[in-house]
Amino acid sequence: MRSVEFLHMVTTGEVALAGGKANGLWEAYKANVEVPVTLVGFPNATQLEVRMQLTNLTKFQRFAVRSSGISEDGAKGSFAGQHLTKLNVEASAVWEAVEEVRASAGQS
Repeated sequence: MRSVEFLHMVTTGEVALAGGKANGLWEAYKANVEVPVTLVGFPNATQLEVRMQLTNLTKFQRFAVRSSGISEDGAKGSFAGQHLTKLNVEASAVWEAVEEVRASAGQS
C-alpha cells in the first residue's frame, strides 16, 4: 500500500486505515460532495513520500496538517479536537508540521 495518496485515489479498504477525518471526507467525496484537495498520509508515511506528493500540489501555497488517527473516535471514547492542527503551513514546512501533529497524538 502507498504511504501517501490523494483522497480521491484511496480505496475502500485503505480509507479505513486513514482515520475518521479522512474517512468522512472520503464518504463525502464518494457522495459527489465537493471536498478540498486532500492528501492522506498513512502511519508509515515518510518525509520523502510527503514531499514527492507535495510537488503535485504546486498551485497551492499553504496547507492544513491535522491528525486523523483511527482511534480518535470510537465506541470507547472520542478524542476529536485533542490533537494539534497546523494551519497555513508552507510547503517547505509541511513535514515539520506532520511531526508536530504526530507528537501531539503520541505517534512520534
